[in-house]
Amino acid sequence: MRILILGAFQSELDDIIQLFPDLKEITIFKRRCLVSKLNDNDIAISLTGIGTTSAACTTTALCEGFNPDLILMCGMAGGLKANQQIGDLVLAKTIIDADLYPLQTILTGSPYEQCLTDPHTMKSILSEYEIHPLLVKIGLSLPVERLKSGAIITSNVFPAPKNLFSENQELVYSAVEMEGAGVLKASGHYDIPTLIIRAISNLIDTSGADLGTASNAIKICSARLAVFLNNFLEHTSELKEIPTQNQQKRIVDVIEKYNLVQHPEGGWYKRTFVSEDLVKAEGHALTRYDGQSRLAGTSIIYMLSREDFSAWHTVQSDETWNFHAGDPLLLRVVDRISGELNEVLLGVTEGRLQFTVKAGHIFSAETLGEFSLTGCMVTPGFDFKDFNLITPIEFQTNYPQHANLLYLAREKTVVDKNVAEQEINRTNNRFFELSKTFEIATKSNQLSLRLQ
Repeated sequence: MRILILGAFQSELDDIIQLFPDLKEITIFKRRCLVSKLNDNDIAISLTGIGTTSAACTTTALCEGFNPDLILMCGMAGGLKANQQIGDLVLAKTIIDADLYPLQTILTGSPYEQCLTDPHTMKSILSEYEIHPLLVKIGLSLPVERLKSGAIITSNVFPAPKNLFSENQELVYSAVEMEGAGVLKASGHYDIPTLIIRAISNLIDTSGADLGTASNAIKICSARLAVFLNNFLEHTSELKEIPTQNQQKRIVDVIEKYNLVQHPEGGWYKRTFVSEDLVKAEGHALTRYDGQSRLAGTSIIYMLSREDFSAWHTVQSDETWNFHAGDPLLLRVVDRISGELNEVLLGVTEGRLQFTVKAGHIFSAETLGEFSLTGCMVTPGFDFKDFNLITPIEFQTNYPQHANLLYLAREKTVVDKNVAEQEINRTNNRFFELSKTFEIATKSNQLSLRLQ
């Protein structure tokens, strides 16, 4: 699982950072992050800066660049309950955007009513966000003292907007902070489950006045947040159900967005470029192409999900893989002459962005997470008659030293070029049926485009 931990400023996360060994600083989409591993989870920690705008911008960038399965927003807040103490923890059930909340009443029936609809999703804009109930349930089950759930207000007015108190004397909110709605606005766009946990650093009276922050309050809150997070991360196995559902939806969305179809080697693809030029092979390439001409170049979008793999195969042209999005992808290449194995990692935060497999080499690929989205450019251009799947028997016979990788071999599929081209260009309408059963891998194995 890939977990993104966010805080608005450094002091909030001081004690949380100490939970992770061997932290390394990297930059993801111009955001500074500390990355580590914990219990087989990939962890990234970053600061959003204060306010909803900064929080939304940073969250968006890291959703794109880190592709988290889960987001944990940790920080401090002003307490709105008379019985609260410094260091009390509030686990958000609901986040209310105080800046946008009045707009429904103000804009309805006005010339600006259309602004109440998000122009991208065509749904009503949100001013209230609900936290996934499983996250709340797990959080409240932890053996952490002085932890309660409740509604939290997000406002860009510090320490709190005065009208909040003049308009609602009987407050039902537990705390007020400045980033939660911004984080949820961004993470909601990517359907990434997000938990907001706040430690009370200062108290606000019934008139909206800040009663001040004690000199040790920030340190107390940082330590309390670390206690909660340390306990919460021990329950990641219970959380895997959420990101799995989310990632499956994202995979189907990618298939739908790019009109991908299944490839005989495994995975999903669509041809995006075909050169108008033909080239004639010379030298050693004459043998590879039987003296025939080939397109100067072709390219595809190619996606692999966790349940699938690109089987051992050869292509009689150089093929350049470009990483686009998702989890890192492991490309394995076997030299056709020496039998030497080369493993190449493609990814944004680790590995390379690009790698070229030389013509005739045997190669396969697997995602190291839920899915990987790449692009493959072949020069001279791809032709199915230059494509050859390596069967399990062939692989075992020729490369016994790599017997542990036999599972990446598939039986040959006979492909008719004309049928294949129709598959490339047609719109696949089976996406939502696939989303019900998510049989991407098994269906990929069953694909058979046979000569007529």
